[in-house]
Amino acid sequence: MSSEPFESHGPGPLWLIRGEAGTEAGPKHGRPLVCELLDRAAVAELLLRAHRAPAVADALAASMGRTKAETFAWVGFLVALHGLGKASPTYQGRDAYGALRLRAAGFRVATAGGATGDHAAVTAREVRRILRERFGVGPYLAARLGHVVASPGAGEDPWGPAPEASGDGAPEWSLARDVIVAHLARFTGVGRLAAPSEELADDDASFLVIEELVVDAVRLTADRDLFPRGPVPRSVDEYGPEARARARDAIAAMGPEWRHERRS
Repeated sequence: MSSEPFESHGPGPLWLIRGEAGTEAGPKHGRPLVCELLDRAAVAELLLRAHRAPAVADALAASMGRTKAETFAWVGFLVALHGLGKASPTYQGRDAYGALRLRAAGFRVATAGGATGDHAAVTAREVRRILRERFGVGPYLAARLGHVVASPGAGEDPWGPAPEASGDGAPEWSLARDVIVAHLARFTGVGRLAAPSEELADDDASFLVIEELVVDAVRLTADRDLFPRGPVPRSVDEYGPEARARARDAIAAMGPEWRHERRS
């Protein structure tokens, strides 16, 4: 499968990969996974930039060895990767309607009800690979970041083997994930930035901040009142400004008490 069908202008295969496969049948109820991840990037960046104590961002920037602006970009990118493993045959196979459309587009998709595997395991494995291959991050930092991004709050060894999910390495799925990552890198700006310092790997406090931002961003973007589904945007590039506007509105709607609780 060539990369041409995955260009930013839809409709196309990229729009068929949904962020909530198996929840409701029919295209109008879901949203493309890439849009869900852009929402999370925008929320995480704004939370750190404007709704955390300044000392938190200062400490994280020092640990990353990057400027504050670069740190905001890296946090948005890393948090967005939390759902990357949903671009896999096991997760997308949960929705029979969506699976039919994906198969017609050339994707191998697991049978609904018979799919096995954990999309968080796919995320952990892919985050490690992406950080090492694309950004030159060392193996231990890549492993820790992959673990905290994929499974915030879990206590397993980040070096532990991630269970294989059936077919997640098929070429069409690998290509789809790479294209989604490219969109996230362009949206956040990390494609032009140096990688975080390897010293971050030993800073448990910074990992707690990243973990909290993952949890908060997932929680906010899962709220259908704050992030209503549909209609599908015409392109990823057009959706970027909308994602930032939705993030601002969602955080404002949560009210000052919620934001105050999360500032420490």
